[in-house]
Amino acid sequence: MESKIYLHICCAPCLIYFCEYFKKENIQWKGYFFNPNIHPEAEYNKRTDCLKKFIMENNFSVDFENRGTEKEFLNRIGENKEHWKKAKNSRCHICYEWRLKETALSAKREGYRYFSTTLLISPYQDHDKIRELGEAIAKECGLEFYYKDFRPFFREGRKMAKDKVFYFQKYCGCLLSLI
Repeated sequence: MESKIYLHICCAPCLIYFCEYFKKENIQWKGYFFNPNIHPEAEYNKRTDCLKKFIMENNFSVDFENRGTEKEFLNRIGENKEHWKKAKNSRCHICYEWRLKETALSAKREGYRYFSTTLLISPYQDHDKIRELGEAIAKECGLEFYYKDFRPFFREGRKMAKDKVFYFQKYCGCLLSLI
């Protein structure tokens, strides 16, 4: 495997283990922060501020993409509140696909062959769907999806983030997860 990965970052606490792993495996990487699901704006700012502080302390590169609007997010997943409650997985899958697709397109523009996501460390995400979507998007874009099950390292990563006094969110970021 070529050792350069374009990495979608959901948040700094999920990223921290990847930094250590990539360093140990001698994998070069660049981050990509595109999370239009994060609402409200104050929550988005807390997450980006934490990530920016981590970047400054560790000197790595991250592309920050425009987060878009709440309206754009709702247009993607549908605006019917009853549908949201009944279709949790499908709305999450739409969100995964949107973020992975944008990551792949940016990776291609940046000249990367591989892309991945820090979502792969969370035991709270639909891991199989993320892998399925990542691989399909990779094929569509002429790239490769770097897959590894990082869930066994979730607790270790959380401890590392707590030791650094990172901001920890209480929900995925999606305003729908609050209802």
